[in-house]
Amino acid sequence: MSSSRVSNVAVHVRVRGFDEPDAQRNLVNYKVDPTMKNITWTTPRTSESRDETERLFNFDHVFDMGADQKELAQALVNPMVENAWEGFNSCCFAYGQTGSGKTYSIFGEAKGPRKGIAPRVMEEMFNVIKTRRGSEEVGLLVSFLEIYLGQVRDLGVYYLLEKQGAHTPSNAADYPKQNLQIRQDENGTVFVKDLKKIRITSVGEGLDVIKAGLRMRQTYETEHNNVSSRSHTVLTLTLVRTDNRTEDVLSGAINLVDLAGSERLTRVRDQQRMQETKSINSSLSSLGKVVMSLNAGDIRHIPYRDSKLTRILQNSLGGNSFCSLLATINPRVQSYEESLNTLQFANRCKNVLNKIHINVVGEDPVVLQKKLRRLQEEMNKLQEELALYKAAGGGDVASMMDL
Repeated sequence: MSSSRVSNVAVHVRVRGFDEPDAQRNLVNYKVDPTMKNITWTTPRTSESRDETERLFNFDHVFDMGADQKELAQALVNPMVENAWEGFNSCCFAYGQTGSGKTYSIFGEAKGPRKGIAPRVMEEMFNVIKTRRGSEEVGLLVSFLEIYLGQVRDLGVYYLLEKQGAHTPSNAADYPKQNLQIRQDENGTVFVKDLKKIRITSVGEGLDVIKAGLRMRQTYETEHNNVSSRSHTVLTLTLVRTDNRTEDVLSGAINLVDLAGSERLTRVRDQQRMQETKSINSSLSSLGKVVMSLNAGDIRHIPYRDSKLTRILQNSLGGNSFCSLLATINPRVQSYEESLNTLQFANRCKNVLNKIHINVVGEDPVVLQKKLRRLQEEMNKLQEELALYKAAGGGDVASMMDL
């Protein structure tokens, strides 16, 4: 595999399905063609206008209402895990209005057919480690954060507290204040300072990290969703491979981003929810500006610093990462406008280019010291062999090399 690549953002659209029969009524007139790549979205008729306008969108894949979690995983999970094993970064972020199925798609349930992308990624990563590791040393690290009201909070820390038997808050209302800082290293990579990276050795441990974090995530009941996410979350799985012979280290990260859903301010009554909605909409607006700048090829100034969200996503959008957008839409007529906005955002993302390279952790001081010691040992051994060769009456080095 090449050590560097250029890749467009891959765009996948998922039309939310409904379990309740009544929810199947009053839907937008839309069509997904047999190739599962095109979706036609039709303007619903109203009392003011009887005309219908069809809008055709083309994407990498369109999952219709009948698509299950397994179908979604088959398109997204294996490529990300394969990239991580080869030392490349990947990102999948879910975008759409509240109640359109983002959190269900990313996390779903921990087990069974409703498992989301995150549990399936963990399962596949451990399968790959088991079958391919050979003599290599392979480790898997997990971090979990949320961005709430412009503050970055570590959700993974609650798993560590539970593991230590310490008292943990029962819900997000008792959440201790956190505001982790975002930094950038000398190579231009953006990271969150002091964010815990948890080493896991089984799928169960990884699921426990997710469970503890989601319990502390900020949620609230809205008009469209009984458990609406009021924060953006980023779950990062980092696979680290060490060659015991050469001491070379490859690192590949998978970032799974569940964005809070946009919502109209006119539908919000509570003051706290109003503040949350403004913060969510503002950060999503900043994300839209970043995508528009990247889409236009204006690399002189990409407004990553306009929000914590876009700053954290800087590595994934236009940076060193394969990137997939999962755009979720609600087919109900009352959500027509928000779903159309999501489709238009997804359409703009198609043209964003990322430049990806393999992450070789060769500059780590500890690794360099090990390599230096190994090279010194090899040089000493060669000098000893040369001395023995001369003592045995061998010729000079030049004549020896001519043989």
